[in-house]
Amino acid sequence: MSATSTSNLPTNVQSLISQAKDLFEESFGKDDRTNLPIYCASAPGRVNLIGEHTDYTGGYVLPLAIGYNTVCYGRGSIVKSDPTPKKSRIVSTNKSLVEFNVSPSLSPSSTNKWANYVQGVILQYLPDLQTDETFVLDMAIAGDVPLGSGLSSSASLEVA
Repeated sequence: MSATSTSNLPTNVQSLISQAKDLFEESFGKDDRTNLPIYCASAPGRVNLIGEHTDYTGGYVLPLAIGYNTVCYGRGSIVKSDPTPKKSRIVSTNKSLVEFNVSPSLSPSSTNKWANYVQGVILQYLPDLQTDETFVLDMAIAGDVPLGSGLSSSASLEVA
């Protein structure tokens, strides 16, 4: 989707894209990564009409997307591993900036637990890279899925 094609999106998603873009520019501005393309992704929250916590035990589930979303706006690339790697950086409209090195030994954060959702998704993709490759990214996150409400805000973040 081009930067100018958001007019057909729901108003709340348009607003979230604007918030994420503004936060991205405020947090990361211009640096040596500005030559990388910008990506924007969105995923909805959800509710289970039937089958709460039965999918992993072989039961049936009927999830429904809802009108609340998470938007991720940023840039990233697969790069050659470096003895002094560049840090990946993520920031959210309701959480502070977190920096980390992407590697198979990346441990969960005890101070910025929200970042573990992003780091967990990244770790799932590492085995698909060559042994001398890793990820580097800058990402701003904006969302309107109520946190801790049972509307899958964490899943929305992981999918976006």
